[in-house]
Amino acid sequence: MARGRGEAVVFATGANTEFGRIARLTQSQDERPSPLQRELKRVTRFVTILAVGLGIAFFVIGVKFGGLSPASGFLFAIGIIVANVPEGLLPTLTLALALGVKRMARRRALVKRLSSVETLGATTVILTDKTGTLTENGMTARELGPAARTIN
Repeated sequence: MARGRGEAVVFATGANTEFGRIARLTQSQDERPSPLQRELKRVTRFVTILAVGLGIAFFVIGVKFGGLSPASGFLFAIGIIVANVPEGLLPTLTLALALGVKRMARRRALVKRLSSVETLGATTVILTDKTGTLTENGMTARELGPAARTIN
């Protein structure tokens, strides 16, 4: 057990502290899409172009060669476009990310957003502080001494 008296000098509070500076830096960063979000955008664009292209092609084929009226051909084309939309993509993606959050929680990592799991999975370098102030939520005294002199 340790006992003693101490005196502290406060240099800054609130937003003027090092934690406040870090908070400002993290809030001022633009949110860029993660690699998964960029890939999903690319896949979505491809599927959309493919579905609309197939819808137009089947409309033309149905009206010219299938004997469909333009109204029936249009409904058929809409059906083709809707049929090409992958319904299970979003639930599958959400489930995969949720399982990643669960695995990280077992390793004592907190994740605020599901997309953070994917971003961390694509990370190659992680920089941390050596002092443990942020990561371990603790601070270590570096100087101790009586009021008359300082001990390093």
